[in-house]
Amino acid sequence: MIRRIIFLITLIYILLIGSINVLAADNPVIFINGQQFKTNNLPFIKNGTTLVPLRDIVEEYNLDIEWNQQYNGIRINTPKKILLMKPNMKTIMQFIIDKNYYDDMMADFKGEINSLPQPLLVKEGVTYIPVRFLSETLNFHVVYNNTENKIVINGNKIKSNERHKVLNDFYYNDISISTWNYNEFVKKAYHESINQEFSFFDKYEKYITENIWITNTTEKYLKDYVTEELKEIKNLTKVKIIKIIPDNILGTKVLLNIEGKKYWLESYNDFYPVVLDLNFISDNPFNKYNWSQKVWDAIKANKVFIGMTKNMVELSWGFPEEINESIGSWGIHEQWVYPSYQYLYFENGKLTSIQN
Repeated sequence: MIRRIIFLITLIYILLIGSINVLAADNPVIFINGQQFKTNNLPFIKNGTTLVPLRDIVEEYNLDIEWNQQYNGIRINTPKKILLMKPNMKTIMQFIIDKNYYDDMMADFKGEINSLPQPLLVKEGVTYIPVRFLSETLNFHVVYNNTENKIVINGNKIKSNERHKVLNDFYYNDISISTWNYNEFVKKAYHESINQEFSFFDKYEKYITENIWITNTTEKYLKDYVTEELKEIKNLTKVKIIKIIPDNILGTKVLLNIEGKKYWLESYNDFYPVVLDLNFISDNPFNKYNWSQKVWDAIKANKVFIGMTKNMVELSWGFPEEINESIGSWGIHEQWVYPSYQYLYFENGKLTSIQN
C-alpha cells in the first residue's frame, strides 16, 4: 500500500514538472545584447505574432515611456522621434525630429502613421507589443530563434547623461542652448508642433489596415510603390491604408494596398495637394445600396445624370461647397454648388437639372 502511495506521489510530481516545463517552453526567452533578460512579464506568441512586454524592454534601453493624458495613450521619447500608440489598436504615430528645419529655436517634426501586425495587447495590466515594433520603429536588430525558442535583441542603450544632453545640432549657435536639455526640448516641441496634427491623426488612425473605398478621385492618381509608374484611380476603389504622412506644404501622402500591391495616392495639381477629408468612406457602398449597374458605372466614372438621388450624387461628385434650399407647396427645391461654376438642381431629392 505504501509503495502504491509513493508511486502515485512520484508520478504526480513527474507530471507536474513536465507540465511546467511544457508551459515554460511556450514562452520565448529574451536575450538583450547577449544577456538573458529577466522579467516577470513573459513574452508569448498569439496568432503567429510574438508579443513582448513593452515597458520592460523600453526601460531596459533607458528610453522614456509614459501615459499621455491628452492622447489617452502611451508615449515613448527617443533621441530622434516621439512615438504615440493606444492599447488595442494597431497604429503607431511617429513624430520624427527634422534637424534640417529651424523656426524660432524649434526643430520641426515629420509625422506619419504606421501599422502593426496585431494591436497592442493589455494582459493583466501589462502592455504587450509585436516584437517587430522593436526593429521597424526603434531600429533594434531583432532575431527570433525558433529552434531554441528565444528572442535576440541587439541595440545601443541610451546612456543616462544622453537623456539630458544639450541639443546643439537642433539650434543655431545661441547662448540660450546651454539651458536646453532633451526633455525640455521634447516637451516644448510636442506642445507647439505635434498638437497641431493631433486632430488629423486621431481622426484617421482607426482606418489603418481596414478596408475603405476611395471617393472623389478627380485630379488624383496612383504611383506604383516600386516602379513609380502612374495610373488613374477609379472612384470607389477598395483599398487599405498602410501609412499616412501629412504635409501642409506638399500635401498628404497616403500609401495604399490595392489587391496586394502598394501605391502612393497623389494629386495631379501641385496647388491643391491631396487632403483626406471626405475622400473615402469606411462602409461598403455596394452592400449598403441596391442600385442598378448603370448608376454604379456612372459613379465610378465621377458622372451624374438626371434622376439620380442625392446619395448617388454625393458618391459621384462628393459634397457640394454650398446648398441653397427653398421650400414651397410644390415641395423642396435645392441647388448644389460645386467648383468651376457647376450647379445641380434637385426636386424632392431627385436630380432634375445640370448646369455647367
